[in-house]
Amino acid sequence: MYSYQTIPIRKSITKVPAWLTCLVIACPSVALSQLKEDDDKVSIRAVGDFSDYFGGKLTTIDLELSSDANREIEVRWSIKLNSQPLIRRSSTQNLAAAKPHLYQVEFESPIPKDGVVLPCTLEVDILGQKDELLASDTKQIWFFPKDPFYENTTWLKSLDITLVDPLGETTELLESSAVPFRKAVASQGDIGKGMLIVGVGARWDAVIEQLVRQAIFAGRPVLCFAPKRGELRLGTLQARSQLPEVSLRNLSFVSQLDKRLSPARCESNGRCNIANDRGELIVTISEKDDGWDFLELKDTKTRGHLILCCTSFDETSSPTPRYLLARLFERLCPNTISITELSK
Repeated sequence: MYSYQTIPIRKSITKVPAWLTCLVIACPSVALSQLKEDDDKVSIRAVGDFSDYFGGKLTTIDLELSSDANREIEVRWSIKLNSQPLIRRSSTQNLAAAKPHLYQVEFESPIPKDGVVLPCTLEVDILGQKDELLASDTKQIWFFPKDPFYENTTWLKSLDITLVDPLGETTELLESSAVPFRKAVASQGDIGKGMLIVGVGARWDAVIEQLVRQAIFAGRPVLCFAPKRGELRLGTLQARSQLPEVSLRNLSFVSQLDKRLSPARCESNGRCNIANDRGELIVTISEKDDGWDFLELKDTKTRGHLILCCTSFDETSSPTPRYLLARLFERLCPNTISITELSK
């Protein structure tokens, strides 16, 4: 006889076995950069909560200026590294009362050395016609080199990645990041000898489900990107001597893996959840909103490790996709520490 307890995770999960340990991380609201206001006369806020940019490229940061009256102002901004200005600009702007004004900070971003991420700050001052300071603030930004795996070639090869990618989108991401891999067909039941990656958009039918389950029970690391609807059944309590650890996470997980990355770059592409069917643990994937962006499962018996990522992104638009990939690899393979991990 097994006891059950009610855990208010989502409506789709009303009862979860007491033996199932679930760590649920709440979704905190993410505040945008808001500059200080002078008696609410002039204000400024960042448009979009982005902090990651490629180095050596034309970079644009959008700011929204507001004023309680028609006024002429001067906007002065600078990009600083270790308190030393790299770029300085200023311009005169005319603000209309109670009408948001889009101001673009545009510059050629500094070029970081390979393997080095530059921590910079954007400092903005707004001055009136008498040079009085109306508002000011700073925003943390990071400039990344293109390659997140610099000097990690040996480590990447040791992961021995097998990729199942029906739509081909993940193939492009790995190739652009210079990640070595071997492609396989799901119907052949080939899980390889190292990490298994299931590509973006793969529908979790019986074939994919069997492939992922086989890899987990073989003690392999498994990474699944933005799958379509489906489920993964992981067996009943009676058939398992040791129980898996399961964590459900929202987009804040991206910042937990690497504080320099921008969760706002990720777009939800479905939701994952967990359910219990008469003692059997089931991972569910749907297009509904009542779920989570990430699921992490560790099989304590076989040491199989699954990360299910229900987000999609444009890997050319920002560093977040490539560097998130590196952080996920490091999380799945903690016994093979990369150069990037050692340099943190």
